[in-house]
Amino acid sequence: MRYLLILLLFCSRLFSEEQGNFIVLPEGQVHQGDFFAGGNSVEISGIVEGSVYVFGSQVIIDGTIEGDVIAAGGVVAIAGEVKGSVRVAGGEVDLAGKIGRSVTVLAGSLQISPTAAIGKNITAMAGNLEMEGLVEGKATFFTSQLRISGVIKKELTAYVGQMRLTPSARIEGDVEYNSDAEALIDEGAEIRGSVKRSPSAISDFFGDKVKKSIAFGPQILGTIMNFVFSFVLGWILIKVFPNKYRGCLDVLHRRPGKTFLAGIAVALLLPFACLLLFISILGVPFAIALIALNILGFYSAKIITILWAAEGLAPKLRIRSGSLWLLFIGLVVYFLLKEIPLFGKLMTLTAMLLGLGAIFSRPRRLRRKKARLPAR
Repeated sequence: MRYLLILLLFCSRLFSEEQGNFIVLPEGQVHQGDFFAGGNSVEISGIVEGSVYVFGSQVIIDGTIEGDVIAAGGVVAIAGEVKGSVRVAGGEVDLAGKIGRSVTVLAGSLQISPTAAIGKNITAMAGNLEMEGLVEGKATFFTSQLRISGVIKKELTAYVGQMRLTPSARIEGDVEYNSDAEALIDEGAEIRGSVKRSPSAISDFFGDKVKKSIAFGPQILGTIMNFVFSFVLGWILIKVFPNKYRGCLDVLHRRPGKTFLAGIAVALLLPFACLLLFISILGVPFAIALIALNILGFYSAKIITILWAAEGLAPKLRIRSGSLWLLFIGLVVYFLLKEIPLFGKLMTLTAMLLGLGAIFSRPRRLRRKKARLPAR
């Protein structure tokens, strides 16, 4: 069951030519199947006949990817050819290659170079965004500063502080932007559709368009905050409660099936226990405390399961067991897969129940140790 969960969580095979903390797929080398790697620096110059899942301080892709790319890092640069879609999160992101399908980016700074060509739509949220390439479909941008010098074949929708279209900009569809400032449209910029400006989300907070103008922002912000809180909670679990953390992993490793059933029992019995305490006047304070513990326990349970699944990949990734880097990789993949309809909900429920069962189950070796203690 453990390896089935690993397969569901990571959905990939590992391949890498490792040099210390650097992972390289050299030019001319062909990798069959999906490519999964994590390290200080990841460079893919060869050919991947599958999808790519990479995480690192620096990620450079200048080879050919037959499938999709999911990448996260401090600096992410894609200058090669990706025949599928691209999903990227990073501090600085540079797109300079050919991408066959859609692009989604979350970045501090996004540069879409003149050599970039995106086959379908792009959705990006960044502090600063410069678009000089080609977008064959629609473009949706959320940014403070937007500068467009490239070509967008369909509609442009922007939620910006300030937007500028340079003389080389060409928009073949409509332009609709939400901003308190008028866009700077240089002479020579070509817009074949209409141009419509709406007040920013803050200015229009009580208007009818508020839901449309800020619907995407809170969703992204909520996901980021959820990720950060999960990471901090995982860090506390690993560093402050190492014995309990190891005990939970031991329970999951030895009897995952029974742990899952125990998780179901805990999920059903804890709310019932709270109800019984509320019935008793003296038990109300205990019920309130138990509810608070329930919320924390239900939320943190998934972290135990994510770490347990990721532990199986630690030797192959050459990442130390129980490291924060392993926690980060597990959380990134978990949050990505959670967005898959139906599968994501089932995965989330399974992770929570396994984690609950592990938290409320004591490792067998501890019970044996206590059983050997002499009676007083």
